[in-house]
Amino acid sequence: MRISAREVARLGHLFLNRGKWKGKQLISASWVAAASAVQVPAKVPMADTKLSPQDGRGVYGFNWWVNGVRPGGKRKWPGAPAGTYAGIGHNNNYMFVIPELKMVVVRLGLDSGGGGISDAVWGAFLAKVSRASAAKRQEKRPGTASPAGLTFGLFGAEP
Repeated sequence: MRISAREVARLGHLFLNRGKWKGKQLISASWVAAASAVQVPAKVPMADTKLSPQDGRGVYGFNWWVNGVRPGGKRKWPGAPAGTYAGIGHNNNYMFVIPELKMVVVRLGLDSGGGGISDAVWGAFLAKVSRASAAKRQEKRPGTASPAGLTFGLFGAEP
């Protein structure tokens, strides 16, 4: 399958808007909320398997990784907004949906060799994005439009 970053971002935009696209509800908002919420409790015992090194306890929804709290008490992406969730695929392909910032971040790659981008690295990156967004919102002068809450680029501007 081939897909562009723009196409992935469109999927993220659909989820950011709780299943709504151009005013039409394509996916149930309640399903989007459930899919992007923790569905694997942190208290579930870790499975004894060699099939996957991934630990979804406290941080996995319905095929979405969620910035929930792991069994050790820390978030998946420390520093990222609590509502952040992501679709993560093979070769370090990522799509983050950050509802608090009304933002979608996409990273596509054909990385090989099994090395991944750690949650700590993503957490630090998303923390910087959050701080920059907060600083930008504080710069807003009375009577001017703020970019916060709008999506620009391939979609035009949508609230």
